[in-house]
Amino acid sequence: MPHLPASPQRPAGFAQFLLSLVIFFVVALQPHDVRAALRPDLVLETVDTSSPRATLNGFMAVMNERYQATIAPNSLIQTYLRSGRLFPEKFDIKEAIAMVQRDRAMSAKFLDLREVPLAIQEQSAWRLTLQLMEIFNHIPMPLLVDVPDTNAMQGLSIKKWILPGTDIRIGLVESGPRAGEYLFTKETVAQIPVFFERIRSIDYPPSAPPFIFDTIFNLPTGLATYLAYVVPPRWFMTIPLPLTHTLFGEPIWRWAALLVLLFFMGWILWSCVRMSGRGATKKGVIGILMRIMPAMTLVLLVPFLCFVLGDVLRVTPHLFGRMTLVLWGMFYLALTWMVWGFGELIAEWIIGLERIQTDSTDSQLIRLTARLIAMGFGVGILIEGADRIGLPSYSIMAGLGVGGLAVALAGQQALSNLLGSLIIMFEKPFRIGHTIKTGGIEGTIENIGFRTAKLRTSDGVLLIAPSSELIRHPIENMTMRDSWRIKKTLYFRLESSIDKVQGFIKGAEALIANDIDVLDQTPRVALVEIGVHGYEVLIDFVLGTSQYDKQLTANDRILSGLALLAEQSHLSFRQATD
Repeated sequence: MPHLPASPQRPAGFAQFLLSLVIFFVVALQPHDVRAALRPDLVLETVDTSSPRATLNGFMAVMNERYQATIAPNSLIQTYLRSGRLFPEKFDIKEAIAMVQRDRAMSAKFLDLREVPLAIQEQSAWRLTLQLMEIFNHIPMPLLVDVPDTNAMQGLSIKKWILPGTDIRIGLVESGPRAGEYLFTKETVAQIPVFFERIRSIDYPPSAPPFIFDTIFNLPTGLATYLAYVVPPRWFMTIPLPLTHTLFGEPIWRWAALLVLLFFMGWILWSCVRMSGRGATKKGVIGILMRIMPAMTLVLLVPFLCFVLGDVLRVTPHLFGRMTLVLWGMFYLALTWMVWGFGELIAEWIIGLERIQTDSTDSQLIRLTARLIAMGFGVGILIEGADRIGLPSYSIMAGLGVGGLAVALAGQQALSNLLGSLIIMFEKPFRIGHTIKTGGIEGTIENIGFRTAKLRTSDGVLLIAPSSELIRHPIENMTMRDSWRIKKTLYFRLESSIDKVQGFIKGAEALIANDIDVLDQTPRVALVEIGVHGYEVLIDFVLGTSQYDKQLTANDRILSGLALLAEQSHLSFRQATD
């Protein structure tokens, strides 16, 4: 006969999201009714684990209470099955579920579950307690007075008791949140399925107790429970006998249900992947949402799938553990992917909200900050996820550290370029649209990335320069200059008349001083040297413009005027090396 499982724990709003797709299951999911029926004093009730005697006695009492509530002749479920009603009373179902949930939580408190992954701990615990109770029902049990109590254990050096004739142990927990309690040891918990299979393989006389575990897991008792208000539970309990035959440990009906469920969920995921591929070329927030849609779908599907596998289909322990651990591993990977995508989404939202130029340094800095924050959350999710599915978190952290060191050693140039980009973003020596000179590189900045910058040279060539190369040399930002100093030295032959040279100097002073772009008080024209190179005349002035093109025009105008003035003065130039 079936007994009723506990209320599922699933993300809020998930049923509404899949209402049109999984209506068959959602109609029956009513966790709010179960919570309303639970009594807080029962849920919070503690257990006595002060000695092996208290632990064994308390475990047997809780399991017997569960039997009386669900399987015994006077239980609510048996009363319904004997009645002629098509559907059970809603109050009966709610009360039965409340009692079962309470007994599940209570019976799990007698097991040391530290070695059971957190992701499947709740579901595994009630399966293990059922198997353990089946073992006790089919082996000779000692009298309660023969089991050591607190006083007896105080006189023993080894704080552990072994059930006679078995390897089942109750031992003292010495560390952790349950330190000081006597529990079925973690080694025993790991061996319970093995012990159960050994017990079940023995031929028992007809008078021996039946294996209730097989009834619970071979018949669709979970479907009968969660569809009790939609399909009469007695119909599930009378399915054709061939469907209950087991194949690889699972009944035929469950394999069929698993195929339908996995095909249906796979179709949903594949549809999301196809939609994501179609929208991957879109930019901005919509494009990011489309790209992370498969991850969001997985994050929503996995808890639902685990609930169906554990409570509705009631997959047997050996298959349930493997399937759900894989599913939860996919869940945490998808959640990490989704967090990364949301980091990009928030960055693009801020850029759009502040109307920042998409390719500007500020926008790249916002993206970098969002990615670093998302990376931190992602690493935390992976560590927590690894811990919940049974992988030691310290190994993950050590692996990330060693992996990070290996990446750092193998990609020194890439890291150097990344640091160069960070320096450019934070110090902002130039922005997009600025014309710069640094080392042998000259051009107008078109894009600043996380590793390189794109420059357009004066002859139209697109130059992609590593960020580390840009900051290695002094950077001359031509766009940010508010003035240009022009300093030239002209050489006239010694054969020229000094009067002509002096006349040229006066004319050059007037020409430069009268130019509209030359700043006042800055022009200097003077004879600075008479030597083997001839007369050396210094031309020094400052153009009051920040625009490179305007500076070139003014420079060309003044130098052309000086050349014309020298020609009119009948002065001939010579090179310094002549």
